[in-house]
Amino acid sequence: MKRIIISIICCMVVLNLYAQRATDELPYGLRDGFRAKPQEVIALPAPDMELIEKEDRENDHQIGPVRYAYAIPVRFSPENSGVWQDLDDGGKIWRLKVYISGALSTNTYYDKFWLPEGGQFFVYSEDTQQSIGAVTSEFIESSRGKPIEFATALIFGENVVYEYFQPASVKESPVISIDRIDYGYRYVNNPYITGIRGFGDAIDCHININCSVGLDWQVEKRAITRIGVPITGGTGWCSGALVNNTTNDYTPYVLTADHALRGLDAINNYTASTWVFYWHYEHPNCANSYNTASVTYFNRRYCCCKLLGI
Repeated sequence: MKRIIISIICCMVVLNLYAQRATDELPYGLRDGFRAKPQEVIALPAPDMELIEKEDRENDHQIGPVRYAYAIPVRFSPENSGVWQDLDDGGKIWRLKVYISGALSTNTYYDKFWLPEGGQFFVYSEDTQQSIGAVTSEFIESSRGKPIEFATALIFGENVVYEYFQPASVKESPVISIDRIDYGYRYVNNPYITGIRGFGDAIDCHININCSVGLDWQVEKRAITRIGVPITGGTGWCSGALVNNTTNDYTPYVLTADHALRGLDAINNYTASTWVFYWHYEHPNCANSYNTASVTYFNRRYCCCKLLGI
């Protein structure tokens, strides 16, 4: 067996029902009493589903992450898109709304990302009020001269809003460069809608963790993670698990398959800053109901991890 062990520092991002590593605040656009200036809405064309289905028929049998979202290249930033709004206290807010018809979800990639101290970045849906944020400088290991690649997690539905708040005391502008919005088209369990997809992919030996056979594994199940991995042409699903080491010092290693790493290595390509980790992905009971709202992602914690690919 080919055996590769890679140790990579990466950022774990999770949702807010679903929370990314963030301050857990409401975006200004969702706060009561906030009078938002009309924002720019950019409508992106939905991708060619016939082409996507053709590609999936060719690729699904290959070893590697299973694609669930299709990449739509964009070039959005506060310098070329969106609307700035001046606030009474001297602060200001930038907001941009993007609409993609038929999207089950969107997840976003940034080729350059940096925030000045005091700035706050949010991603959210006005329809469901699902939100990620505020992402702040303390959660981003970068500098203005060397911004990082970054990713934000799933926002369910056809609409997504990007919002940046800059208080009056902050003079430096952020670096927020969105270069890809991935269009979720399958294998997305939307907790805000019911009945869209059951467990037809599973076979008889796939037993829910919350069946009686899983009673002795209720602690261990919390180690399981579903991973959104950027791949050519979109984002794919992989899985992994937290593992301990022989020193029992609780270093948060995540074990995943070598094929999920897709070219990552400890020397030449060691960043996994655009991977997204979803924790507590489970069905709440034993029955394979078709109620996708019962799929849970409860964990709001963040930590840094080291990836091990075997």
